[in-house]
Amino acid sequence: MSARIHRTRMAAMSASTVVIVQPPDTERWRYEVYPVCGDLQGQILGCYKDNAGKTLNCSNIAALYLQCVNNAKQNKLRTGG
Repeated sequence: MSARIHRTRMAAMSASTVVIVQPPDTERWRYEVYPVCGDLQGQILGCYKDNAGKTLNCSNIAALYLQCVNNAKQNKLRTGG
C-alpha cells in the first residue's frame, strides 16, 4: 500500500462527531466526542492487526469504512452539524 493511501486511511480513522451539550442545571458547556462509523473502525483496526504486512487483505473493509466516513461528512455538510 502506498504511503499516500495509508495516510488517507489513517486520517479517516480519526474522524469523529463532536456533540456540544449544555446540561440543564449549569451554565458550563461540555463536549462529547463519538467516533463516526465506530463499528467499521474497530473491524478495520482488527483486520490490520491480524494481517500485519498484508494490508491489501483489508481493502474491502477499508473501502466500506471510507465510504461510511465520507457519507457522514456529506451528511454533516447538508445538516450544518
